[in-house]
Amino acid sequence: MWAGLGYYRRAQNLLKGAQYLAQKHNSVLPNTLEELLGIPGVGPYTAGAIGSIVNNLPVPAVDGNVYRVLGRVFMVQHELGSSQLSKICADASTQLVRACEGETGTYTQAIMELGATVCKPTNPKCSDCPVRMHCQAYQHNAVSSYPVKSTKKSQVKDVNVYVHVVYSRKSPYGLSNCDDVWYLLFRRPAKGLLANQWEFPSLSVYTTPTGSDNPLPAKGK
Repeated sequence: MWAGLGYYRRAQNLLKGAQYLAQKHNSVLPNTLEELLGIPGVGPYTAGAIGSIVNNLPVPAVDGNVYRVLGRVFMVQHELGSSQLSKICADASTQLVRACEGETGTYTQAIMELGATVCKPTNPKCSDCPVRMHCQAYQHNAVSSYPVKSTKKSQVKDVNVYVHVVYSRKSPYGLSNCDDVWYLLFRRPAKGLLANQWEFPSLSVYTTPTGSDNPLPAKGK
């Protein structure tokens, strides 16, 4: 039923997490941050979201929206994706959510909603922002410059994938009177793109810098 929807790793983690809760917690969601982090597939963000919204714990949930809001409010000079920005936003979020004791879920949902609907990546609605007078980037008329975009350029390679469809009308299991077509499939590695998914036999190759017709096999393929 999940086929074609994408996010296959999330489906796998969802199953692992459910099995873990059934075995370790009698199918009851734990109410401490440490125990939430022990669930397979649950990282700091998910644990923080569940902890603050469901269990009213004073723990932060920092997603892309929160990075953007806090990056602008405090005019953080570090680039997106940097460990410095992550630490500053995590520390600030921890202090803010603790100040909202008893209403941590409201705070967590409010700051995410603020980033999603008002403090947007482009064309932010600063005139509608309830915290604009506390926003350093707004005070300096520099909202569009924050958070600071990464200067690292992603390396993109052209890869051709040759796919071989191998099939047979004869059952490999010795079944008779069978009109089905049988296909040869391989399972992808447990790590990497589309992990553990089934596919036709394939060969990935990189094109040469000169664009010749002699492709170079990709490493490990």
